[in-house]
Amino acid sequence: MAETAAAGSEFSTTPAHSWIGELLLRVLGAVFQILATWALVHALTPEEAGIYFRGFVIALGLSTLLRGKYEIYMAQHIIGRRAATTGIPNGVLLMQLARRVLLRSSLLCAVLLVVTADLDIQAPQLQTTLQTYLPFVLAVPGVSLSSLLGEALRAANRTLGIVMAAYAVNLSMLLAVLLAPPDASLSFYSWAFLLGSLVSAGLAAALARRAFPVAPGEGSVPIRREALQGMDSRELIGIARGVLLWGPLCVLAVWAPPIQMAQYAVAVRTALIVDIFLPALNLTGCRETLSATQPVLAPRRLLLRQLAVALVYSSAFMVPLLVLAPATLALYGKPYDSQLTVYGLLLGVQWANGVGRPAVRHAVVEWNARRIGVAVGAGALAVVLICALGVTAYGALAAAAASLIGAVIFNGRAIGMALSRPA
Repeated sequence: MAETAAAGSEFSTTPAHSWIGELLLRVLGAVFQILATWALVHALTPEEAGIYFRGFVIALGLSTLLRGKYEIYMAQHIIGRRAATTGIPNGVLLMQLARRVLLRSSLLCAVLLVVTADLDIQAPQLQTTLQTYLPFVLAVPGVSLSSLLGEALRAANRTLGIVMAAYAVNLSMLLAVLLAPPDASLSFYSWAFLLGSLVSAGLAAALARRAFPVAPGEGSVPIRREALQGMDSRELIGIARGVLLWGPLCVLAVWAPPIQMAQYAVAVRTALIVDIFLPALNLTGCRETLSATQPVLAPRRLLLRQLAVALVYSSAFMVPLLVLAPATLALYGKPYDSQLTVYGLLLGVQWANGVGRPAVRHAVVEWNARRIGVAVGAGALAVVLICALGVTAYGALAAAAASLIGAVIFNGRAIGMALSRPA
């Protein structure tokens, strides 16, 4: 199986780019994430916060479904070091996919705008709600682009770039709270999110261009037919992956009261600080992902070592967060400080993803479509069924439990696939 190596230093190999500087940037990203969440939930009532975070689901959930197959294909190209064998540089392929994602998301955005305009005329009582969600619909292309580029950076273990691109959205939320007039409507905060998503897309594009340089003239090369066919064959897996990631939030957004949505969103955004730090540990081994021209065959013992290191690091990182959970949630005040169990379960999701990360990267390179489809599909089906059956009675708790079970199923099967190969 191909070695899924990690890139070492993320933006420079010189001593000047120290690990201390990188750590400070990640700490700053975590501070922005928590501070933006804190500021928003103190500026809005829990009901308003729930409505606002439903907009997050519209923008982020739709973008995940739209870009799923492209992300998977790009990750295979980067992690599997296929640039040499296919003759398509990483940067060229990423530009081609970015154009298609932008086109796809813009078309959907246009359709949703037509539907919104029709609803505005046919159902005037929904006007306030539509005004709140309109910026989130407009943000879908920008969110899709920044997320696609961010996942490409993640595939190359340039995870610091994702953190830096997220600065813009969190800063826009903070500025919205600071600059909002006393009688600001909820749509004011929604437009701030749109602005932040556009800035984030621009920043992600700059970081991706630096990580995956493109020679003059190469960016206009049309995409190959075999590449399009390869992406299309991954469509269902990409959709199932989107359901696995966003299914519980979608069910919660539709069937749960706004306050449950707000409580869950606060717990999710706080638990996501794990994703700011954990990938930086480079759990997959060596440092030549972008510079190597051919995959390096990884012996079974190397995979076992990677999984063991991932388990140790993930567990060591998670235990202090669980101990500090009451104090962390207390920062947000009521009714958010009562969601200790939800927060603990969502930290468990991050732990499962951290432990399974080396196996997932190996699975992406080896690519057994049937087995991967079963792993992703089983996880997606589990999260939707569990959340749908329990959301009425348990609300955010059902969504968190479903997310954890889905993450365990998916990462567990990925580890099983990786370990089942011959030594």
